[in-house]
Amino acid sequence: MHDRVKLSGWVVGKAPLATADDVRALAAWLNYYNISNDTEIEVERGTAWIEIVGQDSVECEWIECGDHIPPAHAHDVVIPTHAHVEGGPSMPAKFDWPAKDRSK
Repeated sequence: MHDRVKLSGWVVGKAPLATADDVRALAAWLNYYNISNDTEIEVERGTAWIEIVGQDSVECEWIECGDHIPPAHAHDVVIPTHAHVEGGPSMPAKFDWPAKDRSK
């Protein structure tokens, strides 16, 4: 049964947009999260709506929430916001966690 249920997601950001400071803050946020230049933004009554993942949606997946100790469990949903190339080059780790663990 579980393989017959497919998750999909749609993500929209909401930001105040009533002052020049709001515009600057939104631009900084868009740059920080590398939001594509062709991302649609709708402005209505002092609020900007930013479509992060389109209405066509993307396939999502369950993950277990690490804040719950067995036997209790809870799940969250991961919604990808960018493509991952199958069989593409692997990215080296940005931080050497095993070395940090060994230093304890």
